[in-house]
Amino acid sequence: MGSLGACDTIQHDINQLFGLGSDGERSWSPPLEVVEAKDRFVVTLELPGVAAASVKVSLEDDILTISGERAFSAGEGAEVRFSERAYGRFERSVRLPAPVQTDQVSANSKDGILTVSLPKTEDAKPRDIKVTVA
Repeated sequence: MGSLGACDTIQHDINQLFGLGSDGERSWSPPLEVVEAKDRFVVTLELPGVAAASVKVSLEDDILTISGERAFSAGEGAEVRFSERAYGRFERSVRLPAPVQTDQVSANSKDGILTVSLPKTEDAKPRDIKVTVA
């Protein structure tokens, strides 16, 4: 990726200020949380109003990426008078701090919360080491 010129940098800053993506379309960033347990990582995202069918979860190397879209629909003949909600596409990526068992990763959605469970590999799990006396 090349460096941005002065005009491009200003446009990028304006897009960021108004919640617009690099293509000028409205974007949003749902809150993300990563919790590490002894045997797994659990990643959660708040996705109220996002259809599960529009959510994509992918894992490449040690980077988990979750993307999707919250569509806007005011209904036939309706006019929006005021709205603070964000709509459009989103993408969140997080680098996992340790290797996971990619074939055991699971994702589920309930009450607008997406939960991704990523079991650690055996090498990544903490172990107690017995000290022997010589």
